Amino acid sequence: MRVGWGPALLLAGLLTGLLTVSGCGSSDGDDDGEDTAASEPEESAPALGAYATAVNNRCEKFAEDVLKVTGGGEPAVAKFNEDQPKLKKLTDAFDADIAKIPATSDEDRAAATTFAAFQRFSDTAYAKVLTVAQTGDQAKFDTAFEAFLAEFEKSTVPAEMDAVGVSCPAR
Repeated sequence: MRVGWGPALLLAGLLTGLLTVSGCGSSDGDDDGEDTAASEPEESAPALGAYATAVNNRCEKFAEDVLKVTGGGEPAVAKFNEDQPKLKKLTDAFDADIAKIPATSDEDRAAATTFAAFQRFSDTAYAKVLTVAQTGDQAKFDTAFEAFLAEFEKSTVPAEMDAVGVSCPAR
């Protein structure tokens, strides 16, 4: 069954994005354009192809839609189960939309292949959480949810996504 990542992971992804964005520029609003960290090597982000850009734009909207359903925060098993029909509908529509994005260049095809692998990995990991959630046992659900998050931390899939410039924490 395909549904989006859980609300805690979405929140972590959104917070990471916000922290990354907030780290840009001067905090006092008086940015004189000088690079104050000139001695630090700058990491270059991968150049985004049309596919990665399109996926990222859709992922941003998808994250907003998921957050509207879940409300963010720590997932209680009852709320998690209640949200599943809405999340499944959102995820199915999202996946169908992603499937329509053309991948015409080698760069786009690499990003599409990587994103498809991510979708499969996410679906497999999330299915385990869904199975436990259906028991209604909060303690077992908490353990399964933590294991779900740990699976992503151990996996190479997020780094592979980064390498092709795709970010989709809500999926």
